[in-house]
Amino acid sequence: MEINCGIVKDLIPLYHDEVCSDETKAAVEEHIAHCSECRAALESLSRTEYMEETCYSEARSRELAESYRKLRRRNSRRMALTVALAVIGAALIAFGFIKYYIASHRVGHNNTGFTEPSAGAVTALVGGK
Repeated sequence: MEINCGIVKDLIPLYHDEVCSDETKAAVEEHIAHCSECRAALESLSRTEYMEETCYSEARSRELAESYRKLRRRNSRRMALTVALAVIGAALIAFGFIKYYIASHRVGHNNTGFTEPSAGAVTALVGGK
């Protein structure tokens, strides 16, 4: 069955996307086997689609790379802040522990107000001496 170029050019997008019937596919293939103009239209459609996909892929790749860089920067800042807060927290805990330890273990001092000047004898402090 011979069909004219106008009809084939209308069918080329359907043929290219593989959504036409087997009958239409066979007719288009038969026509483009003999018609260089319609074959060129099909090749042009394929090249255009390839170029669009390639450009989209490159643009998408650049976009993803930029997003990744931003995410890495933000995570680096968060990590630095987390480390700084951990160091400050550890320092505060150590300071508190040392202060408590020193305050509760002073030589000659306990929290009762009594001292033990000699073994076994307990004397109350009177007058601060």
